[in-house]
Amino acid sequence: MSDPREHLLREGQANVQWVAATQQARVLVERGPIIVGASAQAALTGLTLVFFALGTTLAALEPSPWKAIVSGAGFTVALLGWLWARRHDGLEPFLASGEQTPVSLLDRDQRRALRSQMRGKMPPTPYSKELVDLLTRRQQASARHIWPTLIGFGVALVGVNLNSGRFLLAFLAVSVFIVVASWIERRRWRRTRAFIAGHQRR
Repeated sequence: MSDPREHLLREGQANVQWVAATQQARVLVERGPIIVGASAQAALTGLTLVFFALGTTLAALEPSPWKAIVSGAGFTVALLGWLWARRHDGLEPFLASGEQTPVSLLDRDQRRALRSQMRGKMPPTPYSKELVDLLTRRQQASARHIWPTLIGFGVALVGVNLNSGRFLLAFLAVSVFIVVASWIERRRWRRTRAFIAGHQRR
């Protein structure tokens, strides 16, 4: 016959893990991730500058200046996106910093439950609701800060390959996929937030 104290001990240990992960997530939301070396926005802006230089060189060899114009517009958008993210403490790491993440503090079953709650497939528990809320806000902020630079990168890439019909079709397909994926993510975030709001009213 199992000792009921063992169940209480396991439950208390699990609660400690949720609390530690929540505290780490709160720090992550307040100060953002640790950046080692260049940020993701800076790396993308650097690549966009290369595309701009290439587009300008190709435009000089052709009668049409559109490659330089489009790639230059992409570089401008990427640069402004990087500066905006930097000003609002929204830079994302390009390389792993080795920082302990909130999810790493949970065991395998807790991580599986957290993924289901983050996807809006099941409501959060009293132990996990704040963690789900914090990580959802972190995901939304990350997407908001990286999108302008990604858009500029894509525009500059199109500018360099402006005369390639197959590339433009592929880029259009990828763009449609990104738009649909973003719409799905927004719906998931709203569903998760609704779960949290409903849980808090109880």
